[in-house]
Amino acid sequence: MRYKKLFGMIFLIVFLLNLELFVIGQQKSSNEAYQAKKRKEWLRKVPLPKDAIELELKFSFPSEELVAKDIYLGSAWNISNDSSGNIFVSDTKTKRVIKFDPSGNYLFQIGRKGQGPGEFSYGPFKIMLMKNFIVMNEYGRIQFFDKNGKYVKSFKIYKTYRDMVMSDDGLIFAAPSLSGNQSNLIDVLSQEGELLYSFGKPKEFKSMRAPLNTVKLALNNKKELFVAFEHFPIIRKYSTHGELLNEFRIVHKAIKTQEEINESRISSLSKERTGYVIIISAIKAIGNRIYVLHTVPRVKIFEFDNNGQQQSTYWYTRPYGYLVVDFIVSNKGFKKIFYILQKSPDNKIEVFAPKTK
Repeated sequence: MRYKKLFGMIFLIVFLLNLELFVIGQQKSSNEAYQAKKRKEWLRKVPLPKDAIELELKFSFPSEELVAKDIYLGSAWNISNDSSGNIFVSDTKTKRVIKFDPSGNYLFQIGRKGQGPGEFSYGPFKIMLMKNFIVMNEYGRIQFFDKNGKYVKSFKIYKTYRDMVMSDDGLIFAAPSLSGNQSNLIDVLSQEGELLYSFGKPKEFKSMRAPLNTVKLALNNKKELFVAFEHFPIIRKYSTHGELLNEFRIVHKAIKTQEEINESRISSLSKERTGYVIIISAIKAIGNRIYVLHTVPRVKIFEFDNNGQQQSTYWYTRPYGYLVVDFIVSNKGFKKIFYILQKSPDNKIEVFAPKTK
C-alpha cells in the first residue's frame, strides 16, 4: 500500500510538471504569435522610402565544417575588418577573436579564457585595427597584439567604457558609462592608458538617466569623430580635439515612433525606467560615408555623407526573434557588401549585397 501511494505521488508530480511545461510552451507560442502579428502590422505602418535598396543574402559563416572543428561563435559582440577585407569578430563566450578572410574562410584566432597576457576574463569586446596592432578591450584592461595575433602589451583602465575607437596615431576615444555628475561623453586615452582630455556634453534630463547617454562611436580618415546616441536618432560630429562640428538626425517614421516611446518614458512621473528602446545599434565610418544600423521592424542601414546628408537606405526583412548587433561595409569596386553580425536565433555573420533586379 505504501509503495502504491508513493508511486501515485510520483505520478502526480510528473503529471503536474508536464502540465506546467505544456502551459508555458503554449504561452510562449501564443506570445510569439502575437508579437509576429504586431510586427507585421508595424511593417505596414512604416513603409520604406521609394528609393530604398533591398539587400539579399549571399552566404553566411562560420560554415558547418568550421563549427565541427570548434570554430564557432557563442556570444558574438563586435565585428571589424582590415584594409585587405579580412574579418575580425569578438566572442565573449569563447573568450577569443576569430579572423576570417572576406569569403568566410578561417585564418586564425586570438585569446582564450584566463587573466594572463593574451587571455580574457570578461571580453573581448571592441576590436580596433591599427597599422601594426590589433587592439582589444575588456573590463579593466586594453590589450595589444601584432598582426599575427601575438601578444605585445596591455594596460589597465579604471572606468567601464561602452564603446571605443582608435586613430592611426594611437589615440583611443572611449565612451564611459556615465554616472553621477560626470560631464563628458568622451575620454581620450594614450596608448599607455593615460587620460589626456575629455569632451562632449551629455544630453540633460530632469532626473539622473545615465543610460540615455549611452553612445556609439565611429572615426573617419579625416580624424572626425561621430558620436551616435543609442536611444535617440541624433549623431554629433566632433574634431578629435573635442570641437563640435555638426549635429544631425535620422529621419524615418519607425525611428520617430521609437523616439516618441522613449520621450514618453522619460517624461513619466513614475520612478526612473530602464526599458528604453534602442534606436541606433551601431555606426561605422568608411571613406567619406557614415553608416548607421537600425533594426526594427526591418533591418536598415542608413548611409550619410560626412556632413549628415542622407544618401541611401539599405534594408532586408527577417522574422520575429531575429536580432543583429553590429555590421561592417566593404566596397568591392562600385558594389557594397554588408557583413552583418547576427546574435539570434544563431550566432553567425551574414553577408548581403544589393538585390539585383
